[in-house]
Amino acid sequence: MKKKMNNLAITAAFLLASGTAMGLGTEAGTDVDNTATVTYSVGGTTQAPVDSNTTTFKVDRLVNFTVVNDGDLNTVPGATGEVLEYTLNNASN
Repeated sequence: MKKKMNNLAITAAFLLASGTAMGLGTEAGTDVDNTATVTYSVGGTTQAPVDSNTTTFKVDRLVNFTVVNDGDLNTVPGATGEVLEYTLNNASN
């Protein structure tokens, strides 16, 4: 039971120490390095922090857009040349 509690404490410390995500507003194609650090204690004695291996990932292109109808079009059967207008909002990175 004590070993399970220590493992749980280590896992919790790892999750809390993993840092803040910094993806918002990062340009697509940017390389991001990520390293986690875990701090913990055993029997009340603080242990040296342990760093994970550093991993690198490339920020992917975010495709985020909306299409909104700009209004209704009244038409009759057989009409030609009618135009529907839409607004495309591109919020991609």
